[in-house]
Amino acid sequence: MSVSDSDQAPEATYAEDSPSRLSAIHLQVLLDLMSQDYLARPDWRAAISDTARMLKEAVNADTACVAIYHDDESWRVYSADGLELEASKIGASLSRTVLELARALQQKLHTTREKPLDIKTLSVIRQHIRHVLSLPIFIWEVTEGALRRRFYGVAYLDRRADMPFTSLDARIAESVTAIASRNLNLLYHVQNDRHGAANTRSNGRSERPAISLAEIQEAILTHGDAATAARHLGITRDVLVWKLKKVGLTVHEVQRVGGDPRQNLTGSQLRDAISKHGSAAAAAEHLGVSRHVISRRLKTFRLSVREILADRKP
Repeated sequence: MSVSDSDQAPEATYAEDSPSRLSAIHLQVLLDLMSQDYLARPDWRAAISDTARMLKEAVNADTACVAIYHDDESWRVYSADGLELEASKIGASLSRTVLELARALQQKLHTTREKPLDIKTLSVIRQHIRHVLSLPIFIWEVTEGALRRRFYGVAYLDRRADMPFTSLDARIAESVTAIASRNLNLLYHVQNDRHGAANTRSNGRSERPAISLAEIQEAILTHGDAATAARHLGITRDVLVWKLKKVGLTVHEVQRVGGDPRQNLTGSQLRDAISKHGSAAAAAEHLGVSRHVISRRLKTFRLSVREILADRKP
């Protein structure tokens, strides 16, 4: 049966009859992405929306967005149109379940006719979502001097017709997401640096005293969420999250342990205590915490007792 036959499945026409057309789209999108000078225009939100738009154009998706995951377990979703979706309306535009699954797996999610979308939530049914392609986005952070790769969000694509994303679509989306991730990673750090310098005068003196970790913890516990706490402290939510990350903490951890400073040990405190006392148990006793706290904080900083002891000065 020829490709032009009316009974031919749409996927065959899309995947087999037009590889040159898709390759041209691939090249155009990548050139478009690489031409964006985000250092000259350090607009993080525009970069995210650009990514969603390019992904949508590249693979002819019905819905395309980039969803950023925050430490308070919330999503901020940006569409290809440059709009931020209200949290209460995310489920009316895409599948929140797919976002959560992508976060849990932290790998590509690509449905096909052989492996269909096995999710029957109300949002999937109401929006007639037939096929999805989602890709994790990671960023690199420096916490207590250690470089860590962290899950940052999801590039989400779906189609409402019975036309699965092809393997070529997946490769194109992976290429676009990989290049976009580098831009987003750069802008993430540029934005934090700019916020960190916002309260600094040109002569290098601070306009206001630096906000302490204790103040941040108290604000989060008093006001209940990061956004309100940040407004109370006179900083942005991103700066608050960034300050916590510098000492290896998240908003969720502060809320969970009630801001007890003994629970929120820094990497340097761990290293000093274990190096001085020779074991995790002795360090825990000295610091007045349980072995579990020591283990949890070591895991946060990707440290081990053996490495710390091996680095001790004779």
